[in-house]
Amino acid sequence: MLCKHPCFWFGLVLELLLVSPAWAQIKVLLLLEQIPQDTPPEAYIYLAGNFNDWNPADARYRFVPDETGRYRLEFSTALETALEAKLTLGNWKQTELDSLGNEKPNYRWNPREKSVYSLKVEAWRPLPPPTASPRVILDSVRIPGQGQYRTLRMYLPPAYATSQSRFPVMYMYDAQNLFDQATAFAGEWGVDEMLDSLTALQQIVVGIDNDGANRLHEYTAWTHSHYGGGGGGKHTDFIVRVVKPYVDKAYRTKKERQNTGIMGSSLGGLSAFYAALQYPKVFGQAGIFSPSFWFSDSVQVFAREKARQTAPRPRLYFLVGGQESETMVPDTEAIVAILEKEGYPSEHIRLKVNPRGQHNEAFWRKELAEAWTWLRKVARH
Repeated sequence: MLCKHPCFWFGLVLELLLVSPAWAQIKVLLLLEQIPQDTPPEAYIYLAGNFNDWNPADARYRFVPDETGRYRLEFSTALETALEAKLTLGNWKQTELDSLGNEKPNYRWNPREKSVYSLKVEAWRPLPPPTASPRVILDSVRIPGQGQYRTLRMYLPPAYATSQSRFPVMYMYDAQNLFDQATAFAGEWGVDEMLDSLTALQQIVVGIDNDGANRLHEYTAWTHSHYGGGGGGKHTDFIVRVVKPYVDKAYRTKKERQNTGIMGSSLGGLSAFYAALQYPKVFGQAGIFSPSFWFSDSVQVFAREKARQTAPRPRLYFLVGGQESETMVPDTEAIVAILEKEGYPSEHIRLKVNPRGQHNEAFWRKELAEAWTWLRKVARH
């Protein structure tokens, strides 16, 4: 945590202790020398760059106080190219600005040409105002075996407050991106605005916050040789055995599988696909947007095995864009082909390919109402 300083001026000095050969680790020391006066005292400052997959809240690259009261960061890198980085307050909404209020270009440091760098943080980008509907509320559940809680961002339909009715539920990944521009990574889905406009749907949404730096691990049921992962099974169990029972007890829900869905995008789409087929007696439908099927060849093996199982069969809505990665469309088409070849009912699958779709929240927001309406329509039949 940052502490107060009489003048709020620190110094940022980068010392690069070079070692040889060229491929060996380079030790990096960063000393913060100046921060803006309006830096929140409870905030952390992080370094995100091409050495940590541009993670804005990586605990390994968080500044900590030293014995002099300055903030420092030490790490080692074997990166052979120039270091490229930004300073953040733990998210991409609050990055460094220059003295004129413009986005600060990426820092570029070449440790083999210069070993000491001095920088000053002039300003931080302020958070945008909140945009969530008044019907969006916050709740939380305790993670078993840990002293931590996971935030739930929930949408309650208009009729929830005016009736004693029970409502179907959609569980969604990356809750920070669903309702509020102030918490979203790169734009919100607008789930609350969409449901406010489609009042006939009258559905509860349970958004489950991602865990930031641990998101990839939680959203992947398989491992990758470079990226790791593999915690998706445990996270899915958490949703099924902890989150859902809590929601069903605390809120007026329809608990049956035909009234329970799950939805996500990218790694969240991969995880929604896994959850629906792993727990077909829990989830009756799944929205699978821009799924990261590239993550593991084991996804196809999993799809083949699950497609051979008997009913129940969840309804699956796949959405992909033609302007995402080169493999997005063929990977998803391959999964759909496997499911249908192994006997999965074609009427339970819908694949939409938008030639102009890109891998971002704007694309998913635009397609959300169509996908949601299809899932709820077939669920009522």
